[in-house]
Amino acid sequence: MASLDKKGIIHLEDVCELTEEGEDILCAVVPKYNCSLEEAIQGIKGGFNGQRRSLVPPPSLLSIAISLLEAVAVLHSNGVVHRDIKSANVMLTEELRPVGKVMEECKDRAAFRMIDEAKARMSDKPVEPDKRLKCSDAYKKLLQCSSHADKENSNEGFLPSDSSKPLSDYFGNYVVAGGAHAGELQEIRRFYHVLEMTNPTTIKAAMYYSSLFDQSNEDKPPPLHLLLLAQKIYEPRTIDLVTIDEFDEDDPQLSDFDIDEYMKDEMTIMKAANWCCLVLPPSSEAEAHSLVGKNAVQGSCKRALKGKRKRRAEKQTQKRRRHAAAIRQHEGESDDEYTDD
Repeated sequence: MASLDKKGIIHLEDVCELTEEGEDILCAVVPKYNCSLEEAIQGIKGGFNGQRRSLVPPPSLLSIAISLLEAVAVLHSNGVVHRDIKSANVMLTEELRPVGKVMEECKDRAAFRMIDEAKARMSDKPVEPDKRLKCSDAYKKLLQCSSHADKENSNEGFLPSDSSKPLSDYFGNYVVAGGAHAGELQEIRRFYHVLEMTNPTTIKAAMYYSSLFDQSNEDKPPPLHLLLLAQKIYEPRTIDLVTIDEFDEDDPQLSDFDIDEYMKDEMTIMKAANWCCLVLPPSSEAEAHSLVGKNAVQGSCKRALKGKRKRRAEKQTQKRRRHAAAIRQHEGESDDEYTDD
């Protein structure tokens, strides 16, 4: 963690050992930040007259999203997968610049879990000399804590394939950006069904999404590609490609795939994905169209779907459209209520 002293990653100033309720706790000493993104979202969720206010203007939110993506690229290039990206682990400075709390998986995770529990010491509280740990001592403590790693380090509910683990960090970024844009707290845990590799549908989905990256820059894909990937993942018609086109609808292994639940989560993040496309620079319009254009995706569906599968695809498309229309109508009614107030 100390070696990852890069822009966008929280700076580790020291490591110390504290005693709390008779138990020795290994803590990280980090700079003092304004607040976490989670705290900022909670602070603005109820605005004047009950109206929800935006956390930050779109340019600042885009800056936060891109900074997080760049920080994740640094982690992955150093062989670190965060696996717990959420708004509570994004610290904001007074200028609303994000700094990610980084916990290296396995041996470091348990030791630095105190950061998650808001027990990390801030730099305005000096560490007593007798509590300060040398690097070698801290490393031994980390190894001792490795047996107490929490669920974020287990394979239960996570991608078992090492080559696919970075996808969870990318999804985490989209969830954070989507939640900040909507003024809501959205944790990646709600979206694990998208990444669960026991389901053959999502195995294909992960392969499909990862293929959008430039293979030569897989460790550090451009932020623009990641933002475009966010929209691609949450476009309703991509389900036609992955769920219907590639798999037999009678496959018993697909029985646990609940498209209604998928759509409920999907529609939430689509708002942020659509917003990302609105702020793309004009020079990227052609690239955006090639990656998320309607013709490219819908054309593939029309060529591939026939007979019974085509009818099922049309039925699911109608269901998704009704679901989206219901959401828009509900949001419109909510806006009318606020206006009347």
